[in-house]
Amino acid sequence: MSAPRRFIALFTIALLLTWITLAIVAFGQLPDRTPMHFGPSGEADSYADKSVLSWFGLPLVGVITTLMLLGLAHATHRHPTIFNMPAKEQLLDLPTEAQQPFLEEVAIFMSLMATSVVLLFAAIQYDSWRVALGQQQGLSAVTLGAMALSVGGVLFAMPLWMVKFKRGINDAHTRLNAGTRRSS
Repeated sequence: MSAPRRFIALFTIALLLTWITLAIVAFGQLPDRTPMHFGPSGEADSYADKSVLSWFGLPLVGVITTLMLLGLAHATHRHPTIFNMPAKEQLLDLPTEAQQPFLEEVAIFMSLMATSVVLLFAAIQYDSWRVALGQQQGLSAVTLGAMALSVGGVLFAMPLWMVKFKRGINDAHTRLNAGTRRSS
């Protein structure tokens, strides 16, 4: 595991543990009804009775999603064939050592996705707590901005990264073929 990916994974796990600790502390302060859903305007539009499941459901989904993403990030180097990625066949045609930087890039991307899931879900739960206590009306501008960045990242940054990733694999093939021709 590269140092950047190790840092991201440890940071994400620390964030996850902090979120769970804060959720446990907040649970005792919750009123009998807590917001469960926020509509497009950011206003709470569905409430549930306070229960362990209603409050800790989102952290549970966050833990499962985070561990899954970090686990998949860890598996990229060992099992690259299970992943759907741009130019996958061309990548797998490269020698194993030439594949490694591209696989690490995918692993770092998945690790960063885990971080974004924790941050976004924790922000939503924090806002739910504040709405339940009557300290705000709906989702905060920070949470709405984080949601917009997440969607924007998927719609705009991801396609750009995919093009760059594929171009890098094509360049690696070109360098490999040029080296093979020279040695012949």
